[in-house]
Amino acid sequence: MNLAPVADIWSNPENAVIGNRAFGNTADVVATRVAETVRGLQDSGILATLKHFPGHGDTYEDSHYQLAFHNHDINRFWAQEALPFISGIEAGVTAVMPGHISTPQVGGHSALLPWMQPWIDSGNLPVTFSDFWLQTILRGEMGFEGLIITDGLEMRALTDHFTCGQIALGAFLAGADILLIPANPAEAFQALLDGYHNGYFDMERLNESVRRILLLKELL
Repeated sequence: MNLAPVADIWSNPENAVIGNRAFGNTADVVATRVAETVRGLQDSGILATLKHFPGHGDTYEDSHYQLAFHNHDINRFWAQEALPFISGIEAGVTAVMPGHISTPQVGGHSALLPWMQPWIDSGNLPVTFSDFWLQTILRGEMGFEGLIITDGLEMRALTDHFTCGQIALGAFLAGADILLIPANPAEAFQALLDGYHNGYFDMERLNESVRRILLLKELL
């Protein structure tokens, strides 16, 4: 598996974290090159991963060090940021990686855990914890049925604000299948175990993620 290609559009030239990792600064250029990269990787037996959903290209912040903000509404998403992801999904990409990005102008998130409500009220809930972005948009309207793998959960966009346990359980409840690099794996595991015993999810939800992982392994 390669955690690539970057499907972000580098529409903000002051965005150093994406920069020339992106294929270009327009949706059509990026969408075309994303699709070809997905096909090239996967035709060679390498699973591809689109990132950073729903788009990290027009942000100023580096989510390795702080929470990033995408200050546009859902109509802008469909007109621009969505296009490379749609192109990659249509090319058969096996995985999508959400970014640690807040979208203050987009609502519809559920408070999957009690601590999420203030973040929803402020408009600052990271996409990592958003059932709206991962379930309603990515799986629902965009029809993606593959693997959702988080960006690194040790990144300060999250760890400056949330505990390792909150991060792991919140991302899983939002729809992530693989929790990448939790800062404290033991704490992350315990949070998931506690979440199961406290009724936040059932065995069928866990098995959904297990099945997606096993199905991809069968492709290799």
